Amino acid sequence: MGFYLKHIRLLKYRSELDALPDRKLIINTVNAHSYNLAQTNPMFAKALTHSDVLIPDGASIVMAIKWLRKIRVERIAGWDLFTFEMEKLNRKGGVCFFLGSSINVLELIMKKTAKDYTNIKMIGYSPRYRSDFTKDENKAMIDEIHAANPDLILIGMTAPKQEKWVYLHRDQLEVNCHICAIGAVFDFYAGTVKRAPVWWQNHSLEWLYRLIMEPRRMWKRYIIGNVLFVYYIFKEKYFLKDSLPEPPQPEPDTQSPQPEPDTQTPANKQTHKKTGISNLLIFLIAIVAASVGGFFLYPVMHPTVDQMDLPNNAIITTIEDKNPTKADETKEDSLNSKTSQTPNDSLENKNTQSPEVIPSTTEIKSQPETVTQSRRSFGQGKYVLIVGSFNTQTEAEQHAKKLQAAGIDHEIINIGNKLFRISIAGFDDKNEAERYANQMKSKPYCKNVWVARR
Repeated sequence: MGFYLKHIRLLKYRSELDALPDRKLIINTVNAHSYNLAQTNPMFAKALTHSDVLIPDGASIVMAIKWLRKIRVERIAGWDLFTFEMEKLNRKGGVCFFLGSSINVLELIMKKTAKDYTNIKMIGYSPRYRSDFTKDENKAMIDEIHAANPDLILIGMTAPKQEKWVYLHRDQLEVNCHICAIGAVFDFYAGTVKRAPVWWQNHSLEWLYRLIMEPRRMWKRYIIGNVLFVYYIFKEKYFLKDSLPEPPQPEPDTQSPQPEPDTQTPANKQTHKKTGISNLLIFLIAIVAASVGGFFLYPVMHPTVDQMDLPNNAIITTIEDKNPTKADETKEDSLNSKTSQTPNDSLENKNTQSPEVIPSTTEIKSQPETVTQSRRSFGQGKYVLIVGSFNTQTEAEQHAKKLQAAGIDHEIINIGNKLFRISIAGFDDKNEAERYANQMKSKPYCKNVWVARR
């Protein structure tokens, strides 16, 4: 099943959000990245196509729709959907269920929403980080949703996982509310990822801001991805005409005062066609130029050390101490002995995260983690997160106790030369692994986490 912009029904304007009925609705967003994924992922394409409401999230989608279908649509970001739904629920009061992300991000969301939306009870649930959930894990998530009886469900598990999960379980979700897949909005709202300033947003340059801020993580998505997007749009425009069914008849738009374009003469249509091609070519050139510029600017703006480039024999120290003298002594001892130290025992109780946190008006839960040291049972995935390298197995086991106390699935690996590493989680997608690594860095026992390939 293909996914083509010519034949999907999109929400045209923000004002149409007000007209959405208060019943069970699956609301997804589509941008250039998700459009590209849908071309090679039939299940994801099916999930987007069967959305009750599909929102154009991205300037590239707005431009492509105008060029392909000669209609104007307004960009509606996932952030816009989030603020609209939250403000609407806050006016009448109710329960909002946040599904996805980490305990740390959910806690930040709960603290902020308690101030911003005082009439909403927040419930958060953090599933395990993996590409596919087991039958029991899916049932646990559905049971938690039903127990909460929410008036709004917000899902942030990144595309395409979140859209596919909702599509596969929509019939099992016995709710009567909007179910919105909003991905990175969780991190934006929590403040763990900085959103582009308003000026960049208003000029459709939010993608460029994210590329400059995170070039190593975003370069494939915005350099290769945008080139692919232009290719797919050209292919849809000129090479799929005969193989595609007739586009659906446009429905009358009674919600927005903006008129549809007037009928054009053949000469004007030809001029419009040439102009559209020129604009897309200029857009593509601008993407490549800005992306290359971002690579040169990033080292100057963010002079940091990349943990992924650490050599195999690097000794990772996770000691933290507020006393500068003691910290310096610890560092010197570490260099002299060429051994890594583990966090003080006092940090174990201080930083151990409870799997369930229930403040007065909020609730956060997570799926229970199981501790294992068997590589076979650890899970699949090309990428793992490394949280420490040690010269002896004893030191590795001491550090692993901190992870075990927090309920984090982990394993100890002997990579040779008397060097032991502790790894947590397995991922098929490198971007998702890096995203989780950034979240785990907030924990004292994972300060030096980095991504490695199995």
